[in-house]
Amino acid sequence: MDPEFAAKNQAQFDRAKGQLQAIGREYIRLIAADFTEATPGFGNQSPPDTNYIPTGRLRGGLNYTREPIGSSSKGMNSARHEDGPFSDYGRETVDRITAQLAGDHMGGISYLENDVAYGILIVRGEGLHSRVGPRNWPADVRRRQETHARVAVQNVARGG
Repeated sequence: MDPEFAAKNQAQFDRAKGQLQAIGREYIRLIAADFTEATPGFGNQSPPDTNYIPTGRLRGGLNYTREPIGSSSKGMNSARHEDGPFSDYGRETVDRITAQLAGDHMGGISYLENDVAYGILIVRGEGLHSRVGPRNWPADVRRRQETHARVAVQNVARGG
């Protein structure tokens, strides 16, 4: 095989691999941002008179990982003021996940998982949230995955 051809061919594969990794990172960042912003909390309590006090714990609990992390250290007994991290509007969470993604070579299985066990009560509209009813923001974000994939490809193609 011609060494020059082999080098050019390898360079093309390396560029393609780099682009795919960049698209993967951008896609996960977009999903994390959407999910975090859709999570009930400051500026997103529906209805506005929801009888819970948003502390930013639910928004701060979203994590990017290669291994499922399970629930917080105290599980359902974790109070909303303990066992952080906290993120009132989600910026800290998205920034943390974006930083983690920067060092990840992508490939394989990865997870966006919230370690706040009581989040399921909010999703299902149970416990103190029963009068509000179910808020299925995870399903809403899942419906937008295809759009996020297209945007990720566009963002990477533009170099952003």
